[in-house]
Amino acid sequence: MRNWRRNLVRIGIGTAATAAFLWLFLRDVDLGLAWDEIMALPGWTMIAALGLVIANVLIMSIRWGYLLGGAGFQIGLWKLFSTVCVGRGANNILPARGGDLLRIESMRERHVPVFVTAGTLFAERLLDGVILSAWLLFGALAIGQGGPMLLTGIALSAGAALGVVLVALAARDPDGAERYARRNAQGIDMNRDALALATPEGRLLKAVRDRFQPELGFNLHDQNRRTTVGDTSVLATISLLAVSGDALGSLTPGRARAKRVC
Repeated sequence: MRNWRRNLVRIGIGTAATAAFLWLFLRDVDLGLAWDEIMALPGWTMIAALGLVIANVLIMSIRWGYLLGGAGFQIGLWKLFSTVCVGRGANNILPARGGDLLRIESMRERHVPVFVTAGTLFAERLLDGVILSAWLLFGALAIGQGGPMLLTGIALSAGAALGVVLVALAARDPDGAERYARRNAQGIDMNRDALALATPEGRLLKAVRDRFQPELGFNLHDQNRRTTVGDTSVLATISLLAVSGDALGSLTPGRARAKRVC
């Protein structure tokens, strides 16, 4: 009964939001003029455009499947294809890429944690940024075009490079991630390597920390698929930790600041 009510609420909210934004769209569009313009186009252009859209969604679905598979979740291609179609359609109506929320919710119903799906969507944006920046730089250099076009390519390349660095730091235990295990190839739990620094990954992370000297560091602790929020059936996807620096759990000024942020 609870699931039935929840689905009914989702349908109601989704229908209301779609109707509202569709009304805003139709208010400023002359459908008759738009139809006349469409009918004036050669028939083959409509077929080609539809084919390209379907091919694009199919490629996105296959790529998304690989990203989810890398996190240990195998989802059927048809489910991914239909979800991407709904998400992209919603993005044309909802602001701030609201269709991505529908993709996250759809995967949550398949028991994929929200944090995992959000991570795959971030990876999609990162890959798109890398490809777009590469094409802009290549095009600008090929035609000898400077100015805004070249600067945009450089800015996008810098942003994409920063994203790659952040992803690389977040995945600092590739050996353990591949085996879905806590310890790395040396058999060391890197979450306990802050003092000994016996692992190259731990030394790399500390070197980055020492270089930037951040005022605040976040320990974004993910959870496995068997961890729930308290005694409920809701899956825990991420924990924000304000860890202590000693066995007594002393509340230092730095830890107090971290607790206020968390």
